[in-house]
Amino acid sequence: MKPSVNARVMETLINTSVDGVGQVVRLTLNVEGDNWKSYRDAGLNIELEDGSTTSAPVWVEEAYAVPFDNSFDIRLLVACPEQGASPFQKKAVELVAGDVVKVSEPLSYPYHAPINSRGKLILLAAGCDVDVFRPLVKKIYERDIDWMGEVRAYSGDVTGIEHVYLNNKNSDAMHYLDDLGFRAFDALMARSSATVARLHGMTEEQAVIEFVRFIRSPSTYVYVAGSEAVVEKLGETVDERLGQPGAWQRIRDELRTQNHWYSHLQ
Repeated sequence: MKPSVNARVMETLINTSVDGVGQVVRLTLNVEGDNWKSYRDAGLNIELEDGSTTSAPVWVEEAYAVPFDNSFDIRLLVACPEQGASPFQKKAVELVAGDVVKVSEPLSYPYHAPINSRGKLILLAAGCDVDVFRPLVKKIYERDIDWMGEVRAYSGDVTGIEHVYLNNKNSDAMHYLDDLGFRAFDALMARSSATVARLHGMTEEQAVIEFVRFIRSPSTYVYVAGSEAVVEKLGETVDERLGQPGAWQRIRDELRTQNHWYSHLQ
């Protein structure tokens, strides 16, 4: 959805992560209108004056109606890693009170926690950051769900599975963004941390085979965000490594049939 509504920057707070791997920007935007009454689990795409935009929706942390004014103050967090930051992330650090940006109309959060807490879970950030799943992970955490199944969180700009997320307290600060985010990811992945750690150091072929093995489990739920082009590249890689043309499409179709595939791609 192309951003089309003006929003004024009210406040910018910048926190540097513990080990200096980047910054987390807390933005407060003022948006006119009453569309934000049902702000919970809402997100927005943002466009800056130079045309740089978000690669995936930024999900709202809080929203408050401004007294005696037909507007809402929207608070959100934006990560700006020291390396590999997008043009939007770099510019977000430079925003100051009074700047004007364009935002999309509120987007409903497309992911809901599975009922089966013993199922396996894949969070796939294809060409975007794992933090896009923070609202989902926080939901599971706030509902005090003891997740019993294994969890894999992947990210990458080529196939989406180049990096396996470990939720390290310091080095992964750009992904969980705040203490609540860290605790939520930590609780979700607690039973899988040792297994996930062993995935590091795999060759690309080994990583793809392991990914396919995991995703083919009947109890696996898959959540995908980011770029359709990256997911297509993942499909080509899976087909090539398995030597089975059309294998990825069959996997996706089966997951959709079981209502185990949830995606929001741009």
